[in-house]
Amino acid sequence: MKNIDMKVEGTILTITVDLSKEFGASSTGKSMTIASTEGNQSIPNFEGIKLGLNCYYKAGQDNPAKPAPAAPVTPADKPAKAPKPAPKK
Repeated sequence: MKNIDMKVEGTILTITVDLSKEFGASSTGKSMTIASTEGNQSIPNFEGIKLGLNCYYKAGQDNPAKPAPAAPVTPADKPAKAPKPAPKK
């Protein structure tokens, strides 16, 4: 499995996926893989139950879970400097 954590407490299955991770393009190149069970997997302690999960986004886009890079600071973005105090008389 890639980027998937399964935890079973009693009969409750909790699945955790870090949406900010990437594992490259799918075999068709149409999507970018975030997480995958890579086929159907047995649930721990419930061998008759299977889970198949793929988490992806469309190729050619930025990962929506990752913050956009900060824009470079330009002189217009910088705060104005305080004026120099007048000389003492």
